[in-house]
Amino acid sequence: MRTRVVLAIAAAVFLFFISGVRPLQAQAMSLTLSITPQTITFPADDPDTSPSVAADRAVQVTIRATGMGTRTWQLTLRANGNLSDFWSLASIAISNVSWTATSVPPFRDGALAANVEQLAATRSGNYQGRGDLTFSLLNSWSYWAGSYSQTVAFTLSAV
Repeated sequence: MRTRVVLAIAAAVFLFFISGVRPLQAQAMSLTLSITPQTITFPADDPDTSPSVAADRAVQVTIRATGMGTRTWQLTLRANGNLSDFWSLASIAISNVSWTATSVPPFRDGALAANVEQLAATRSGNYQGRGDLTFSLLNSWSYWAGSYSQTVAFTLSAV
């Protein structure tokens, strides 16, 4: 039996402005998010010898936050549901997918949850840098053979 799992990645950047008095000549706040690659795949492997399977490559996340002053920015990941196979309608709980981060802090390790934002990075003030997120899938004989997929949204926002 072979199980193929693909995660598609979408990126979004949001700025939330708090109304109030702004000082004259305030620097404009700017957030930039870059993610490569847009898709990762978990190879099929024997759960007896590989209880956890790493994705075929790490996801490189580049963040640039300027004009933040003392404001905080955060990066969240939100899976749009569980892993699912279109043809068999079988599913694998997305909570079986976790990640390990480099550049800690501001990046941090975590696990995905269906339709719930998970914090992947946070910091106050300006920042320019990159972190790599290496995703892993908890492997099990209980998964039906198939080709599973799900989209994960990466959202960078000022809070």
